[in-house]
Amino acid sequence: MIRRYIALAVLGASLAGPAAARPLSSAKLGLHVRTAAVKNACAAVSGLGCSDHGSLLNTTAPIASGVDIYLVTLDIPTDVGLAGVSCGLSYGAVSIGAWHSCADLETATGDWPSSGSGISVSFSSCRGTTPDTNDPEGDGIAVLGYFAYVYAYSAQALTLTGLSGSGQPVEYMDCAGGTFQGPQPGAVGFGVAGTDPCYSTPIDCGCGFSQVGGTGRTCCCSDAGNNEITCDYYWGETLCLGAGGTVVHTSCGTPCDVACAATTAEPSRWGQIKRRYN
Repeated sequence: MIRRYIALAVLGASLAGPAAARPLSSAKLGLHVRTAAVKNACAAVSGLGCSDHGSLLNTTAPIASGVDIYLVTLDIPTDVGLAGVSCGLSYGAVSIGAWHSCADLETATGDWPSSGSGISVSFSSCRGTTPDTNDPEGDGIAVLGYFAYVYAYSAQALTLTGLSGSGQPVEYMDCAGGTFQGPQPGAVGFGVAGTDPCYSTPIDCGCGFSQVGGTGRTCCCSDAGNNEITCDYYWGETLCLGAGGTVVHTSCGTPCDVACAATTAEPSRWGQIKRRYN
């Protein structure tokens, strides 16, 4: 229930805007790892992008090495904006040094940020109304806060949940007072695979890269050349599609030229984009 939010009732009047073309239920809640502390941390995370084919979230971290982990909302429709989020946290043998909020108001259930606890955060001004750099749809991003010096003692995951626990949806409030439930949120893997909430079916990206089990080749088929996508966290797929190419997944033993032969590729600027990001 969105009544868990604190002091959000006033936001509907102060932040109301035009009717949304796309609801906030499209938003994604993720975790982003940084190995070094930065100044002005709440404004230090941007350019993550988000599409059905992934994002630039860093969802893996080493074991026995302290890292900072940012709690971020991606895919915020800029004409809707974000006013609040409600979520939970689940993990095992992990130590969290501290939680630093980037929101204006927050209320916790349980001993946040301990495992099994939850938090509701809200902003006094609308967030996510400016397109995030690298986002293919021009959606916004908001940093809710960050966990400082997170240290894992063994291979495991630190997972976001709904406020009431695993399997429950994350809850969002937009800047006009509307409330929405979003898809399953992300996770950070310590020595194991993490979870990028921006795609629904994890797949391998290039034979030398595997985030979720198995191996395979991911090709961008286009009139600019059939290129193997070698990317980090599937962002290469987003670039390929954004340039008008077609993504094909095949076995490691099948060259992209062969895999693409039966695929009708649309004209694209893949060659130009590949050179730009190499």
